[in-house]
Amino acid sequence: MITKRKISNDAKILVIFRIDDYSDGSSTEVEQKVIEAFKQRGLSCAFGVVPFTPAPASQKPVPLSTNKIMILNKALQSGTVEIGLHGYAHRAEKRDVKGFSEFKFERYVVQLGKIKSGKELLEEKLKTKVQLFIPPWNSYDAATIEVLEQLEFCCLSADRYGKFKENSFLMFLPATCGLSELRKTIGLIRRSSPEQGVPVVVAVFHAHNFFEVNPRSSFRTADLVALLDWLITQEDVKVVSFSHVAAHREERMEYWETNRSISLPVLLPKKIIDICFSCPLFFSDSLFGARKKYFILIVLLFFVLVFFLSGIYLLLIR
Repeated sequence: MITKRKISNDAKILVIFRIDDYSDGSSTEVEQKVIEAFKQRGLSCAFGVVPFTPAPASQKPVPLSTNKIMILNKALQSGTVEIGLHGYAHRAEKRDVKGFSEFKFERYVVQLGKIKSGKELLEEKLKTKVQLFIPPWNSYDAATIEVLEQLEFCCLSADRYGKFKENSFLMFLPATCGLSELRKTIGLIRRSSPEQGVPVVVAVFHAHNFFEVNPRSSFRTADLVALLDWLITQEDVKVVSFSHVAAHREERMEYWETNRSISLPVLLPKKIIDICFSCPLFFSDSLFGARKKYFILIVLLFFVLVFFLSGIYLLLIR
C-alpha cells in the first residue's frame, strides 16, 4: 500500500520530472510503468509529447496514435501528467557543431507552422491547454522564442546552454540532471545553501534510459519507484509541475543568466565542457564565482596539455 504524503509548502527545493520523446516509437510499457509510479504516490511528471511521426518527404507526417492519446488522457484525468509539446515530428532538419536540431536555423514562418500544428493537435486530442515547449535535442534559437511568445506558451524547457530572452514572459526552466543524479543534486543544494530563493531541479529522462528498453543502462523502473519513495520522505523537497513554478515566475527569472552553465564551445570540445561544467543545479552567486575560477584553470590546463602533446608529436616526426 503506497502512502501519499502532502509535501510541505515550506519546501526548500522544488523538483520537476520531465520525460521526453513520448511518441509512437517509444516504449509504451515503460511509459505506463512511469505513469503508475507517479500516480500511486500522488506526484506529477511532465511528458514531452511528439505530436507527429515522420513520413517520407512526399507524404504528410502521421498524427500520434489513438492508443498513445488514450494513455495520456487517462493520466491527465488523474492529474499525473503535464503535457509538453516536444517539437513537431522530432526530425533532424539541421545540424551544427552542437548536434541535431528540428528548429534551430529554420525560418520563423516554418517554425510557426510546425509548432502551431503540433500544439493544436495535442490540444484537440487531449482537451487541455498546452503551454510547455520542450525542443527536440534541446535545440532552438531566437526565432523559436518569438514563435512561443506568439502562440502564448508559458514555459520553455531545454538545456542549460539555450538562448535566453531577458524581457520575455516565457519561463525558462532548463534540465539540470538525470534520474541517477537527482539524489546527489539535492545533496549538493543542501550543502550550498542557495542565496536566491528556492532552487528548481529539472530531472530529465527517456523511456530508453531504463534497462527494460536499453540493457546497457543500469537504471530500472524499480529504481524510479525507489527514488520517488525516497523523495516523498524528504521534508525540504517538493515535487511540482512546470506550471506551478511558472505561476511564481518572479522568484526565478532574475538569476537565470547568473546560473546557466559556463561554456566556451569555441575554445573547448563539448565533451570536456559536459564533464567539467555541466552544473547539476542552480548555483548561488558565491558558488558560481568559484566555478568561474575553476573553469579558467581548466581552460589553461587544456591548452598547456595541447601545447605539450604537440611538442612531443613534433619531436617524434623529426
